[in-house]
Amino acid sequence: MFRSGIKTLAFLPVVTAFGCSSVSITRNLERSIDVGSANEIALTVVSPNGGVRIEEDDRRSDILVVAEARSRAATESAAENRMDAFDVLIEPVTDRHWRIEPDFAGRRRGGDAMGFLITVPRLDDAVVRTDNGSIVIRSAHGELDLETGNGAVQVGPTSGSVVVKTGNGNISCVTGDSSEPASIDLRTGNGRIRLDLPERRVAELFASTGNGRIEDRLESGEVLASTRSGSLRSQGTGTSGIELRTGNGSIHITRSVDRVDADAS
Repeated sequence: MFRSGIKTLAFLPVVTAFGCSSVSITRNLERSIDVGSANEIALTVVSPNGGVRIEEDDRRSDILVVAEARSRAATESAAENRMDAFDVLIEPVTDRHWRIEPDFAGRRRGGDAMGFLITVPRLDDAVVRTDNGSIVIRSAHGELDLETGNGAVQVGPTSGSVVVKTGNGNISCVTGDSSEPASIDLRTGNGRIRLDLPERRVAELFASTGNGRIEDRLESGEVLASTRSGSLRSQGTGTSGIELRTGNGSIHITRSVDRVDADAS
């Protein structure tokens, strides 16, 4: 594992006192990754405390990582000294796959946090793990595996398989049209789920909520099936299996074209 750095942005004048016991400061760290000839990029992003946002920009020839780091200590000078030791760790997994994670000076303290805004020329596969923070993937072309303990997740459009898990937060997913099999598995313990998809992707869809309404409708607004605090299952002629589960929250499914059959229970 190595430290890849271009520059550290100027210290942001954000100093917050928590009672009389601690001070928190925030600083942005900027890094870039040379992707060489790679045109299908995969990322693994891990942060114990911080949100992750990944965007595509086909004008770029590298990966730009902007990390918003936060440190907390008893005094401002102690917080700044601790922040000076923070870094972004970047590890090449293959010639097209990179792992990105924070370095909290060897040991993370309770007030430490680091979120990421990552811009890539093109995103294919991504794995994101955070214990506390939102996840946003603006667009992707491969498989997504996203998990947060606490935070909302927003995905799409994407053409590959998607797995999303959050303990507490809403999930929004937009899928593109694809003839390739691509499963969609969205789960939240507490929060609503919204899924927009072309009908031709659906082979089988199952949705379940412990408390909330499930509604399956066309883009035009016509309701195909609806149920409250139960489950809904439908069959289609596509290739994608879809499973949506929330313990507490509504589920809204929007389809771009008609489907054949629906069965609510």
